[in-house]
Amino acid sequence: MKFASTLVVVLFLMATTTFAAGTKDNAKSENYALLISNPKHIKVAVMTAKELFDNAKFKTQHFEIVVCGKAVQALLMNNELQPEIEKGMSLGISFKACNISLKKAKITPDKLIKGVMVVPNGLVRMFELQNEGYHTIEL
Repeated sequence: MKFASTLVVVLFLMATTTFAAGTKDNAKSENYALLISNPKHIKVAVMTAKELFDNAKFKTQHFEIVVCGKAVQALLMNNELQPEIEKGMSLGISFKACNISLKKAKITPDKLIKGVMVVPNGLVRMFELQNEGYHTIEL
């Protein structure tokens, strides 16, 4: 009986140690978001996202770039930053345009690069992402 109890305890400890080791190796994926109001920061944002995706220690699952203010001009089709934005999309980056900024700039969503999504308010979107556990910063 004592042998059986000892065996159960040993098996339990081995299972717990194995589970803990597996959990450490499989740390949860992380999500990141950047708020951009200056179009000059789009290239840096895409470069940063690529580095996070490429570096295994970050375990990046999703990366979102929220564009507000005058930077929404950079999301127009046929502009000089379109190749950079499309490169970012091919890496898995989501681009979101602030509808308040679009209206102020008199830009309609049909003029945006294909794949750019519109959110009602870019700042509120950042708060939503923070509530969802995203790591967020503003450039």
